[in-house]
Amino acid sequence: TAAPAAWPSSVDIVESESRVLVFLDLPGMSSSAFKVEYAANSPAGPPGGTLSVSGVRTRPALQGKFRVISSSRFAGPFAQHITIPLQVEPATLKASYRDGVLLIRIRKAAAVAAAKPAIKLNFGGNAGH
Repeated sequence: TAAPAAWPSSVDIVESESRVLVFLDLPGMSSSAFKVEYAANSPAGPPGGTLSVSGVRTRPALQGKFRVISSSRFAGPFAQHITIPLQVEPATLKASYRDGVLLIRIRKAAAVAAAKPAIKLNFGGNAGH
């Protein structure tokens, strides 16, 4: 069996204080056509992990006899791997599919969600000089 194609869909990754949202454009599929998995990096490695989305996109069934004149839409198995650079809680992963967009929600790990970035300003001495 051939390896799934790396069907490059458009991806947006956004975060709030408590979760990470991943949006993938995957038109023309059904919600049951996806498999979503998360694998955390090793503790010695960088924080985060890899989100893997795979599935099969089929061509629509046509009634009657047709001959393909031109075809540029992808059909077949695919896999896409997305790096998530934050620690998350994999057990909270939820996915939904609507209007051709797969939305994946993952809660940040408690330590990451509680951390507030500190902004430290250093003017190198007196601010008046």
